[in-house]
Amino acid sequence: MASCQSAWRDADLVVRAALISRPGGDVVVTDVELDGPGEGEVTVRVVAAGVCHTDLALVTGGLPMPMPAVLGHEGAGVIEEVGPGVSGLVPGDHVVLTVLAHCRQCAHCLAGRPYDCAVGLGATFAGQLVTGRRALSRDGALVNHFFGQSSFAQRVVVHEATAIKIDDDIDLGIACLLGCGASTGIGAVLNTGAVAPGGSVAVFGCGGVGLAAIMGAALLGANDVVAIDLRASRLAAAAKVGATQIIEAGGDVAERVLAAVPGGVDLAIDSVGHSAVVRQALSVCGPSGTALIVGAAPAGTTYELESRLFKPSRRVVGNVGGSIVPEVDIPRYARLFAAGRLPLRELVTAELGLDDVPEALRRLQNGDGIRSVIHLDGA
Repeated sequence: MASCQSAWRDADLVVRAALISRPGGDVVVTDVELDGPGEGEVTVRVVAAGVCHTDLALVTGGLPMPMPAVLGHEGAGVIEEVGPGVSGLVPGDHVVLTVLAHCRQCAHCLAGRPYDCAVGLGATFAGQLVTGRRALSRDGALVNHFFGQSSFAQRVVVHEATAIKIDDDIDLGIACLLGCGASTGIGAVLNTGAVAPGGSVAVFGCGGVGLAAIMGAALLGANDVVAIDLRASRLAAAAKVGATQIIEAGGDVAERVLAAVPGGVDLAIDSVGHSAVVRQALSVCGPSGTALIVGAAPAGTTYELESRLFKPSRRVVGNVGGSIVPEVDIPRYARLFAAGRLPLRELVTAELGLDDVPEALRRLQNGDGIRSVIHLDGA
């Protein structure tokens, strides 16, 4: 057990959390022990957390990460304790917990690319905090963190760079979505795709990330925002958040996109994570268009792309977390939501409690709704 404790706490804090012990196993809500914050760490009382496909990928075995682990990686809450050496955060601050664990000290972080931080990535896939330790345990055995936060828990200890301060008057039940999915979608258009105002965007897959990408395209003033999905309900949601044209997936979908935007689009986003969708995305790009892979495919997935699809100068680009700088972009997106310019509330189709995490994951697996939010106040 890690020994770093806060000055006033003599024992670990017992909190309720959603725990997974093995791939394909049951998610159980149980008690775990939480260590106090160590050097550069903070304790956060979690108010709300979004339920994302990445949580489901861990449960189903599509994401090879160490277990047992506490799930959750779209948290938001209030700072309760700060450890030694923490600056810029104090108890009472409202924060969003970013999925992009980063150290703030490596060459990538200092160059403004925290999404490329090797320290954060290594810690994440080792089930650790950026500081290299685990603050969770159960019955004396260490429990792994999920993406540096494990926010399906009443309280969490995270590295200070994971806790991004936002304005106190912003609804944490919506702002939590900016921890991963919403920021990934918005940033995919504004940052990674770098679409110019008046440009054109096609989004394949209108789940939470895809709908957020549509919001980002509408925010920057894209002339054409094409939404493609199999489900009529999601296409209706896409039209509501800024899509200018909707296309039901299947058959000659690429031809229909090109008919809607003659000459092809500047940016085509795959938010599904499927090889066939990546091919479709590349095929609808204009001469210098970009196909952006945003969807999280299972580990080991390969993509087969014909050479002709790259002509004349198309490209395929990967994406991590929307290429955001969390300290800059998350507060900005939160303020845009508060000002009514990002309709993030439209993503939430279910609001549940901590005991309902297994049900929320089932809903996600069955394609029922768009985003569930777990509310932990009073849990």
